[in-house]
Amino acid sequence: MNHQFIKIKTVSPILEVANPQFNVKEMIKHLKNSDADIIAFPELSLTSASCKDLFFHQDLITDAYHALEWLLENNPFSGFVVLGMPVLFNQQLINAALLIHQDELIGVVPKKQL
Repeated sequence: MNHQFIKIKTVSPILEVANPQFNVKEMIKHLKNSDADIIAFPELSLTSASCKDLFFHQDLITDAYHALEWLLENNPFSGFVVLGMPVLFNQQLINAALLIHQDELIGVVPKKQL
């Protein structure tokens, strides 16, 4: 009998509060040369979850979207990536999980309004 398994790796990278560009570069370090099929990062890992009122500053949201674009353009990982970030939807800021495969955003799952 042939058993096939999916290897899932959870990673808690070093994060800086309200610094998506630093955080995405830390994520890339873990994505390089991983033998996992799926790598999952923590909730709001792109911005860090402890931003509090900073979530409502447009600059942070813009920086988070730019970091996501940079990740999609520079992703060295061939598997699936799950990460968290604030997402603006219908003029509401949502805490969401994103599913990425290589250079493509596959899905967004909302958790709650921030």
